Amino acid sequence: MICVIPSLFFLNSSAQTASPDSPKELKQLIRKSEPDTNRIVLLLKLGGYYVFKPGSYKNDMDSARTLFKEAMELSNRLHDIKGHNETLKLLGDCYLEEGNLFQGKACFMKVIDYYHKIRNKKEEADLWVRFGDCISRADHQSYFQKLQCYGNAQLLFKQLHDHLNEIQAYKDIADIHLNLGNVDAAETELLQVLKMYKIIRFKNLHYTYDLLAELNSTRGRLNKMLYYRLETIKSMEATGDFSVADLFNFKLGATYFQLGVFDKSLIYYEKSLDLSRKTYHSDIFFAALQQIVRVLIIKGRPEEALNLLIKCIKEVKPKSNTQLLDADEGFASCYNALKHYSKAEKYYQLTIELGEPLYYKSEITPFNYTTYIREICKFYIAIKQFKKADFYLKKLPVLGVNRTNPVINGVIELLKFKVDSASGDYLSAIGHFQQHKKIQDSLYNTSKSKQIEELQIKYETGQKDKDILLLKKQAQLQENQVERTKLTRNVVIGGSVMLLMLLGIGYNRYRLKQRSNLQLEEKQKQITTKNTALERLLSDNEWLLREVHHRVKNNLQIVMSLLNSQSAYLQDEAALNAVMESQHRVQAMSLIHQKLYKSNNVSNIFMPDYIDDLVDYLKDSFKTGQRIYFETQIEPVNLDVLQAVPIGLILNEAITNAIKYAFSQGSDDRISIKLAKNGIDEMTLTIADNGRGLPSDFNIAQSSSFGLTLVTGLAGELGGSLNIQSSNGTTISLWFKTAQVHQSV
Repeated sequence: MICVIPSLFFLNSSAQTASPDSPKELKQLIRKSEPDTNRIVLLLKLGGYYVFKPGSYKNDMDSARTLFKEAMELSNRLHDIKGHNETLKLLGDCYLEEGNLFQGKACFMKVIDYYHKIRNKKEEADLWVRFGDCISRADHQSYFQKLQCYGNAQLLFKQLHDHLNEIQAYKDIADIHLNLGNVDAAETELLQVLKMYKIIRFKNLHYTYDLLAELNSTRGRLNKMLYYRLETIKSMEATGDFSVADLFNFKLGATYFQLGVFDKSLIYYEKSLDLSRKTYHSDIFFAALQQIVRVLIIKGRPEEALNLLIKCIKEVKPKSNTQLLDADEGFASCYNALKHYSKAEKYYQLTIELGEPLYYKSEITPFNYTTYIREICKFYIAIKQFKKADFYLKKLPVLGVNRTNPVINGVIELLKFKVDSASGDYLSAIGHFQQHKKIQDSLYNTSKSKQIEELQIKYETGQKDKDILLLKKQAQLQENQVERTKLTRNVVIGGSVMLLMLLGIGYNRYRLKQRSNLQLEEKQKQITTKNTALERLLSDNEWLLREVHHRVKNNLQIVMSLLNSQSAYLQDEAALNAVMESQHRVQAMSLIHQKLYKSNNVSNIFMPDYIDDLVDYLKDSFKTGQRIYFETQIEPVNLDVLQAVPIGLILNEAITNAIKYAFSQGSDDRISIKLAKNGIDEMTLTIADNGRGLPSDFNIAQSSSFGLTLVTGLAGELGGSLNIQSSNGTTISLWFKTAQVHQSV
């Protein structure tokens, strides 16, 4: 199934600040997200990952549906119509990926009906195309559903005067008719598509030429097939669209192969092999490799073919059954040509064992399956085992007259003639031989051969004209180069004269410069000596400052120890609490000096590390365990120690009060700490809890709490503004200005 991954609305959503690529990152973001539209975006992105990843696995689809169900419920709660519709689209993609046309259609139709009701024809048309693209080509029912989708889209695009998309939908309809075997309708439509493209001056005609070549292949018009194959290559080269150049070169090689022009065939197969190796299109790589092997065998070079096959398989390992199928058929052909019949038979039988289930699951075309049966039959006829050949001939699929390839049919009729002749059924053999001759005459009559030769000459003449034009340009470039060489020579001579004059002047200047340089060197030595002294002094100062921080930290630790010792003799609970609070304040300051002592930067504090350590210390001091969840979102900045100390003390007071007074042993107790930049030199510190909040009559101006008085004083010291709110808990916000906020690298 080929389905283009949609351009989801959430890929450019402003709600998303990052674009995680892995499911693990998406899951983490979903867990942390609030139940809003941003979570819907993340759920759909993760679900889309499972739907559109290579392969179709039940576990992936189940995971996707679970995510889409959650997204649907949330979008309904939020009345988010956009999220609701995007969920339905992806759910439809999921069902269609599994081959569930009924459920997939139901999802798409709900969204299509919505856009139809609000008269948004553009969205409705795009949805019909997306629906049609994602339907697999498993059976006739699927094809007819695809026809309906593209037909509805074409009508809407026509009403919108969107000519390019209208023609594209029309081309998709022609492609479906071609696959259904309605070749007459497909040909009429494709020729009309070509005409319409030319009217609007659309340049990328190679995809339409490719379909016309396929159409003429089914009808045995080898001359027209070659014409459209050559036009495909010309259009591709003219537009510079080489996205499927490996496939187009492969098909041109196959056309020359059918015509028996094996030298040309080999050239284009080798181009396809090289291009597919670079683009990692492994299916085309192995198909081209198989055909190169066939051509080399036809040209009497089976050993070269076998060596090439072994070498290429070492470079690119087959990853699918279709690729293994091509490799096995290549080995079978090589061993057959080298007369190693037992090995050849083994590989021929492997091709049928692999190919038969792939054909019935529609993973390979009837044309390819017929080719594999043809090859094993040719093998058994060559070694006189006619019963086995007859056995495999009976496995040939029964196809409609418009879905066969006349070249293959001609070969099969010849094989049936040989088998019937060997078994003595001469009447049937004559019938098959007559049919073989009839096909051959229709394919390779004199008129068609002449047309094919003229096409080839015309194409090669065009290529030669390009080469002549290129040679003329090269000759002009060479002539220009000669003129430039003459001019350069004259300039060099004149320059040499001027150079001699300048050398004389330069020598005089050189003598003067030498004297100046001696003076400069002396001054440079003096400057270097002073710089060395300054660097030594700076190093000593940094060492002294680091030592000061170390000693301050030690003294603060001594103060904490004294406070701890004093608390052992206190019986009054209020006094004991005051001592403990003083310990926490001292520790908040001590942590800063400890980090400055250990840091390479002795004047700035990296705030994320400092705040995390302070929170961990307070959690351990109050033994909160898992009772309270702490959430920190700290900007990666360095603050000056003069600002870090007040912030640390404010954090200590706010967190301590929240732990002690905010909660009543709830199951979802939470303290949130954020430090964020508002501008170049502005920051906001926020400490919030979801506890019981402050009393309704609370007034910070009338509060006698030492902690609040301290926080207010520290905010004033920072030159900031303090705001305390009590709604669903308590939130303390401090805005302050700083001229030295350093972004961490």
